[in-house]
Amino acid sequence: MENIVSPDCNDPASEQQPPPLAEDAIRGRVLVVDDEPAVRRGICRALRLDGYVVTEARSGDEAWDILTNGRLLPDVMVLDLILPNETGLQFLARLPQPLPLAVILVSGQGRIPHAVEALRLGASDFLEKPVGIDELRPAVERAVALRRSQKELSWQETVTSAVAPALPAPSGARLRKGSYQSLIDDSERHVLRSTLDLCQGNVAAAARMLHLDRGNLFRRLKRLGMR
Repeated sequence: MENIVSPDCNDPASEQQPPPLAEDAIRGRVLVVDDEPAVRRGICRALRLDGYVVTEARSGDEAWDILTNGRLLPDVMVLDLILPNETGLQFLARLPQPLPLAVILVSGQGRIPHAVEALRLGASDFLEKPVGIDELRPAVERAVALRRSQKELSWQETVTSAVAPALPAPSGARLRKGSYQSLIDDSERHVLRSTLDLCQGNVAAAARMLHLDRGNLFRRLKRLGMR
């Protein structure tokens, strides 16, 4: 039988948490929004054991506070369709477009119109309850990969925009081999240094502002000789 991530909420084992992960061991950050304690805890525990940093919320309002309180933005939100006071689709509609994170909508009703509307609002996937670990795991992996590729594209656009004024005018002048990469590196240093100064050296805050993972930012700083 498929392993379902819905342990008994009275089972003490379901409350045990794995030890904190080192920054470079974190597979991604996930926000789980579900008002059913057993389901929410089961999903959270399964993802934590897989190496994800997981935050949980019982309602759309709690999720909204988590997404807007200035902490590190999750890569993925696993969002239940039925929540107190509003539906998951209504909560999705509250978020800015394009969505600031990947979203997996979960529903016990499994209706095609719900899936279509979720995708229209920017969700990356739609799963039916009860959710099995073997179904949840690849969905989260895909969503994390999608979000990180979006962040990388956004970062490359930021750096390219910053370096454009330094490029020679299109008058036949050619850059020496390696010069363009040097300009890109200098531009990247400038963007990172300016952001870190603005955030008073707070790497976590700079990562949020640049839409980068903190580990990704540390690696860039090291590569550019800034750490």
